[in-house]
Amino acid sequence: MKLKYRPMAIMGFSSLYVLFICAHFDDRFSFVSVGAGIIILLLTAFIRKFRESVTPFFLAAALIFSGISFEMTTEYKISYADSLTDKEVTLDATVLEEPEFTGTKYYYTLKTNKIDGNDFKVKLRLSASQYIDAEPYDRVRFKVTLYEIGSFSRDIKLYYNSKGIFLGGYVSNYDDDYPIEITKPEKKPLGYYLYGIRKTVTNRILDGLPNDYGGVGIGMLIGDKSYISDETVGYIKGAGVAPVFAVSGMHLSVWVMGLYAVLEEMKVRKKINSSIGIGFTLFFLAVTGFTPSVCRAGIMLIMILIGNLFHRKADPINSLGFAALLLGIINPLITADIGFLLSFSSTLGIIAINPLLEKHVVSRVKDNIWGKIAKSVLRLFFVSACATFASLGFVIVFIGYISVYSIISNMLIGYAAALCMLTCGLTVLFYPLGGLGAVFSLESGLIARYIIAVIKFISGLPFATVRTDNEYWVYGVIVFYTLIVGAVLIFNNRRAFKISSVGLAAVILICCLLYHFDYDGYSFLRVLETDGCVAAVISDGEHNAVICSDGDYKYLSDSVSNALMGSDGKTDLLIADINGGYSSVYGLIGESKINKLIVPKKNDSLLSVYDEKDITENSNAKIKLWKSTTVEFLSNDEYSVAVCDIDGVKITIILRGGDIPQKFLTGDILICDDIPENIKFKKIIVSGESDSENSISTEVYGDMDIKIKKNNYKIIIREGN
Repeated sequence: MKLKYRPMAIMGFSSLYVLFICAHFDDRFSFVSVGAGIIILLLTAFIRKFRESVTPFFLAAALIFSGISFEMTTEYKISYADSLTDKEVTLDATVLEEPEFTGTKYYYTLKTNKIDGNDFKVKLRLSASQYIDAEPYDRVRFKVTLYEIGSFSRDIKLYYNSKGIFLGGYVSNYDDDYPIEITKPEKKPLGYYLYGIRKTVTNRILDGLPNDYGGVGIGMLIGDKSYISDETVGYIKGAGVAPVFAVSGMHLSVWVMGLYAVLEEMKVRKKINSSIGIGFTLFFLAVTGFTPSVCRAGIMLIMILIGNLFHRKADPINSLGFAALLLGIINPLITADIGFLLSFSSTLGIIAINPLLEKHVVSRVKDNIWGKIAKSVLRLFFVSACATFASLGFVIVFIGYISVYSIISNMLIGYAAALCMLTCGLTVLFYPLGGLGAVFSLESGLIARYIIAVIKFISGLPFATVRTDNEYWVYGVIVFYTLIVGAVLIFNNRRAFKISSVGLAAVILICCLLYHFDYDGYSFLRVLETDGCVAAVISDGEHNAVICSDGDYKYLSDSVSNALMGSDGKTDLLIADINGGYSSVYGLIGESKINKLIVPKKNDSLLSVYDEKDITENSNAKIKLWKSTTVEFLSNDEYSVAVCDIDGVKITIILRGGDIPQKFLTGDILICDDIPENIKFKKIIVSGESDSENSISTEVYGDMDIKIKKNNYKIIIREGN
């Protein structure tokens, strides 16, 4: 793959390289990039050999422009947005999407028009305790407290920044003092009609397939996975087929190339056919929300279709480089979007490696009936393998686990996924005709059923996933790619492939061994955002326990169930401070699979939802949950506390306040709904609203995790994720 005569590839790849380093390592590299570009230009002025080649000019332009664009974005939007945090402001904004409900919060994406009367347009992620009765593209005006989004996690900050979201905000309840004004737009923007199309697509599919099958169809058609159950999402991750359910190049190519083939059969002129293809591509990008992975594919397809208009063949590497350059110009933080990185690297792997495999392997297969079948299987395997191989580094570092059978999974559902997407599209198109739409809906459901059955089976196989969320895997990625580059540069023949393959196997084996013997064994405590009670889930990956206070929070069961994903909803132990009367804990007990229950006192309401023989009545208990994790539970008329010792980290959970002895008011982390006096803790997490500057509030940030091992801990702010 030579880049000498591929100027767009040189600029695009160089630009992405600069933007990636700036985003993930040090934003000061933007100045280094600009300086390097200027030096190259100066060298070009004095060195004749440089002047005779256009490559240095393209390289210099990419370095200078990328550095400047990244610096302008961080300086203007991020720095100015951060300066507005920790303030209560009057916000005038436009609702961009329907809300997402997670735990106890509704999360909205807004685009600000004015902040305290000053013009400033930026995307904001708002968490609200109450539902805001506003549709997308309605204008809202209300008071909101702003905060720095991702302030506790660089990864989360980059994630939101890559989507153009630079501010976080939260509101509690709306009343006369904090009213909200909702205004319908007089003139509907284009986005409103695109939103209407997405709603129509969703409603028509769900009308015929109101379950996971419909959710699969919607995910493949417009990329919205919110209608797929958490259980099926787990299958998708375990089987390693998430890209199939995120609209990208495969989906767009099927539609555009299918439309192109139909028009060609109808004898439509090539130029008109290509023009229709370009128009449809732009329409598809708009309907699916201009996500980076779809935009990358769309730009490449448009380049191919433009080439058809002028009787020129578009170069795939150049087209990919141009797409990268254009998307980097539009959003300098695009390299923080893992979806884009996976899409870009997978595509690069396919167009760079697959032709070699086609030439040296597929072409040697005999051209008889069995040979044709073998060629089809090999091509399907090589495409999946090239995409997996090229994106493996990003998967290891950013996703945190490897799906071992992902190549097999993609081979088994690849064609089925394309067919499911087409039948779902035809379902939507022919929905007004009734019977014909119902036929396509039935076909979509059968195909979706097959897809779910396959990924459920594969995700349940032994060693379906391997965790990679530690530094050894990062080092392994560096060694792995160094081996590949070194082998190619030194040997440049079949020996390079052999050395790379051996290197890959060695790296994976070493990382797995190091992870097992030295890095495994973390414990987690998740603090749940609840309304009126305190709740936490402790887990070591194999076992779990729930500790909660009394209260009437109606979503407690759902919150605990979400926290227990991966354990089939089973709970080894529930410690609950129940005082009698109505309690949301009874709902949790009735809906969950709890092996053992500890309460201060039994009552008739409790006995009506749980077997008495599995209830331990104890108001002063010390329980060993598992190795290196103990809980001391004490409940009386004055107070109720649970003191957890998790691998040397002392965490006190105040379930009910009062005259608490001082010995319980010291440790590493305090979890409570009301901060007592005379405490000595390194960190304080408040379940609910808090005015203390020294605490972290679930009212603002939602659920949060504490990652613990060997006397060390790290608080991970989830911010609704």
